[in-house]
Amino acid sequence: MFKIISNENDKLTIKNMQSDEKDVLFYVAKENPVDYFELPFSYDDGEFSILFSDVDIVFQENNLEKGKYGYFYKDINGFNRLDSLQVTTILDKKGKREQKSYFKPLNGIFKTFYPALEFFEYKVTIIMAVYNVEQFLADALNSLIVQSIGFENIQVLLVNDASPDNSKAIAIEYAEKYDNITYLKNNVNLGVAITRNKALPYIKGELVSFMDPDDMLSPETIENVYKFYQKHKGSTDVVSIPLEFFGDKKGQHPLNYKYEKTQLVDLYKNPSFIQLSSSSAFIAQDKFTKDKLKFPEDVIVSEDFLLLNEIIADKMTLGVVKESLYMYRKHGKSALDTIIDKKENYVPRVENLLSILHKARAKFGFIPKYYQWAVCYDLMWLLKVPKKNAKLLSSDEIAEYQFIINEILLLIDYDIINSCKHANYWIKKYYLAYKLKQSNAVSLNMGMHVSDSTILYEKRDITLNLVGAEKNEVGIRLFGNLLYPSDFERFANARLIINEKYYYFNLRLNDKLSDKTLSENYRTHFFFTVDIPLSENMLNEVILFEAFNGQDWIIPVRTFGKFLSLNPARQFSRTIIDDNYDLVLDNKKLKISNQKEKNNLKVNQFLQTVDFKLFRYYQDIISKKTKPIWLISDRINVGGDNGQALFEYVVKNHPEIDVYFVVDQFSETFNELSKIGHVVAYGSIKHHALGLAADRLISSHADDFVIKFLPNNLKAFYMLFIGKYVFLQHGIALGIDLSTWCFKNAKNFSAFILSSKREFEVNGISSLPDFDYEEKVWKLTGLPRYDLLMEKQNSKTEKEKVILFMPTWRKELVSNFNAISGQYPYSSKFKESDYYQITNDLLNSEKLIQVLKEKNYRMKFVSHPSLKHQDSDYALEEGVVSFTTEKYVDLLVQGDILITDFSSVHYDFAYLKKPVYYLDINNEQDALTHLA
Repeated sequence: MFKIISNENDKLTIKNMQSDEKDVLFYVAKENPVDYFELPFSYDDGEFSILFSDVDIVFQENNLEKGKYGYFYKDINGFNRLDSLQVTTILDKKGKREQKSYFKPLNGIFKTFYPALEFFEYKVTIIMAVYNVEQFLADALNSLIVQSIGFENIQVLLVNDASPDNSKAIAIEYAEKYDNITYLKNNVNLGVAITRNKALPYIKGELVSFMDPDDMLSPETIENVYKFYQKHKGSTDVVSIPLEFFGDKKGQHPLNYKYEKTQLVDLYKNPSFIQLSSSSAFIAQDKFTKDKLKFPEDVIVSEDFLLLNEIIADKMTLGVVKESLYMYRKHGKSALDTIIDKKENYVPRVENLLSILHKARAKFGFIPKYYQWAVCYDLMWLLKVPKKNAKLLSSDEIAEYQFIINEILLLIDYDIINSCKHANYWIKKYYLAYKLKQSNAVSLNMGMHVSDSTILYEKRDITLNLVGAEKNEVGIRLFGNLLYPSDFERFANARLIINEKYYYFNLRLNDKLSDKTLSENYRTHFFFTVDIPLSENMLNEVILFEAFNGQDWIIPVRTFGKFLSLNPARQFSRTIIDDNYDLVLDNKKLKISNQKEKNNLKVNQFLQTVDFKLFRYYQDIISKKTKPIWLISDRINVGGDNGQALFEYVVKNHPEIDVYFVVDQFSETFNELSKIGHVVAYGSIKHHALGLAADRLISSHADDFVIKFLPNNLKAFYMLFIGKYVFLQHGIALGIDLSTWCFKNAKNFSAFILSSKREFEVNGISSLPDFDYEEKVWKLTGLPRYDLLMEKQNSKTEKEKVILFMPTWRKELVSNFNAISGQYPYSSKFKESDYYQITNDLLNSEKLIQVLKEKNYRMKFVSHPSLKHQDSDYALEEGVVSFTTEKYVDLLVQGDILITDFSSVHYDFAYLKKPVYYLDINNEQDALTHLA
C-alpha cells in the first residue's frame, strides 16, 4: 500500500508501507475518474517523489479544467486511491489567479484544487520592430524556424517601421509563406517603442519576447525557456537568457555572470542579477494583455529598461536559463552603437535613470538594491563616452546632465558604486569622493574608508608613466606622464631619489589629455621632466620615484612607455640614450649606466636566443656602417607623398647619407623606386635590421607602423634601437588640433615639419605646452612634395582637360586596420553611409556626365587610401569618370580643377594656383573631429 508521507519542499513524497515493491505508476484524475493522467516521478532510497512543477506540466499539456483532483497509483492490483498519513494543507501561490492547494481534510482523502487554466494559441510570441535590416532579417527569422520547440508553437509579429531598404519585401515574403508570421506596418518611421507597442494587441503566445531583427537565437532557446517557465509560472514574470556578441565584435555580455546555473532568482538576495534588455528576456503575456503595460513612447533610449523594471517590481524575481542563447549582432548600425553620438543619449537618459529610482522608492518605501545596481550599471557605461561628444551639448545641457548624475549617485549605496565590475576604476572612485563630499565628511584622504568594505582611493593610486630618456645640456632628462585622481591634483608633486639626493619633477598640467566625463576631470594628466646631472655618484645607482598624495610621500605605480625598451619581466633590459649612456632595468632596479660593454654583452647574449638570424643581420649592418642611415617612408603599401619626394631628393643630392625607402615589396612604388635607389620591403628582416641601425626614421605618417616597426615577438630588439623620428606630415594642419595625437610622450619626434607661418603659429609656438616639445623640434621648411610639384607643373605638356575628385576619409567608416597589409578590410556597411550616398550621387550625376562630355573633360576619382578597399562599391561611367592609381604628384599637375570636401590636398592645388571646389558632405561633426 502506497501512502503520501509528505507534501513539503515543492513535492509529494510517497512510500510503499508494506513492501519494497517499486513496480508502480502514479496518476492524477478527477473524482470517479474515466481518464487517468500519468505523473513523472523519481525514486531514491525507498521513497518516490513527484514535483509540484511536474503536476503543473501535466495539467497544462492535457488542458485539464478547473476543479478538485485526486491522486492514484497503479500496481499489479490495478488503480488505487493515493492517500496521506497527515492532515495538511499547502497553499501554493496564495492570493494569485494561479492559486493551487494540496490538502487532506480531516476524515477526508488527499486532493488538489487546481485553478482554471489559460490556453494559448502559441507558446511564445516574438515581436520584431523592422528597420533597415535587409542583410540580417532572414537570418533572424530562420533562427526561429529551426527552433527545437517546433515553429508551429511560435507566433512572429513583424512590424515594418517604414524601413527604406528591402526589409519590407523580405518580411512580406516570410509572412506569405508561414501562417504564424504576421506582417504589420507603420506609414512613417515612428521609432522602436511605438513600433513594438503596435504589435501588443495581436499577441497570442504565453510568453512574449522583443527580438531585434538583426539578431538570432540558438536552436534550443525557446524550448528551454518555455519548460522553465512552466515550472515557475506564477513565481516570475520574466525569464532571462545569456547574450553573446557576434559580427564586428565577439564575446560575452558583461552581465552573463548571472547564468552560472538555471534557477529562479530572488532579486532581494541577488540584486546584481539585473535585466536591462527586453530582447534577451521572455515576459509573461498577461503583463501586456491584462495589466496593459507597454513601452514608454516619449523616450528614444532606455525604453527596455523602463518597462522591465516596472514588470519586475511586481514579484522581484527573475528566471535565468543557462541553456539558451541570444546572439547579438554587432555591426555598427544598431541603436546601442549609434545612440552614443546623439544628444538624446545624455540628459533624457539620465532623467530616465533618476525616475527609475524615484518610482522604486515610491513603490517600496525604499530603493531596493536591485534598482540601484541596474541604474548604476547603465550610468557607468554612459560615463565612458568619448570626450568629443561633449560638443553635442550646450554648456547648460552639460551642467544639467552633470547635476542629474550627481543626484542619481547620491541615491546609490557606496558599496554598489564600488562593486560595478565593468565600470572605469577612476570614474567609480571620483563619484565615491563626490558622495563623500556631499555628506559633509571630513577632508578626503587617499586610503580612507567610505564604508566597511569600500576604500575611497588606495594610497598608491598615483601612476608614474616613464616614457623616455634623452641627453641634454644638464645631463640625462627623464620624461613622461604623472596621473593623479582629480580630487588630489592640487597636491601633485613628485621627485626622484638617487644616491640620497632629491630631484623634483617639473610638472605641466595637460587638461586635453586628462580623463573626463562630458564635463569634469576625474583623472588629471601632467607632463613631467626631471633632469639628472651626470657625475660619478649618479651613475649605476638605483633610481627611486616618490609622489605626494596629500599626506605622505608614497611610491607610485610605475609603468614604462613605448619609447623605453625596459621589461620588468626580464632580469635585464635597457634603452640606449646615446653612445655613452644607457637607461637599464637590472633586477627591476632602474639605473643610468655608463657600462656600455657590459650592457651590450648582456643584450647581445639574450637577443641571439630570441632571433639569431635577425641579430646576425643587424650585426652585419653595424659592422659595415660608414655613414648615417636614413629610413624614409609614406604609407606601408604606397609612396607618392612627402616621403618619396624627400627620398628622391636625398638620393640625387646627398651621397654622404645611406638612404632607404620602406614600402610593401608587391607595390608599384617598390618597383618604381628600385630603379633610382635602395628600397626595402616593409616587414622584412632587412627592414627590421636597418630600422634598428638607422639614425633617422622619416615619414609622412606618424602611426605605429613607422615608429614601432617590429612585431611583438621581436620587441626585445628595441634594446638596440638608436634612431630619432622625423615627421614630414602629409598635409597642412590648419584648424586641426594635433596636440592630442602627436604630443611628445606619444610620438617623441626630433623634428616636426611645418609648411607656413600660420601653421607654425597655430600648431607650433602657441601650442608648445600641449605638445610638450622644445621649440627647436618645429621646422618651418614646407612639404618636400611641393618642390616636386612646382618643378613638374613648370614642365607640364599634357593638354587633356581633367577634373580631380579627391574627398578625404572618415574614421567611423573604417575599422580593424591591418598593420601588415597597411589596409582596412572591406565593409559591407560602407554603402549605407551618407558619405557613400553623396559621393556616389556626384560621380553618377547625369547632369555632370553630360557637361563633361560636352566640354571634353575627364573626371578622375582619387579615393582616399584609407577607403581604397571600397572602390568596388562605385559604378562609374566608363570613359568619362574613372578611378586612377596614378601618383599624387602627377595627378595634381594633370588636374585643371579639384573637387574635395576638406582634404588638405586643396593646399597643394592652391599652391599651384588652380581652382578648388568644395563638396558639402553635410556632417559638421566630421569636420570637427577629422584628423586627415
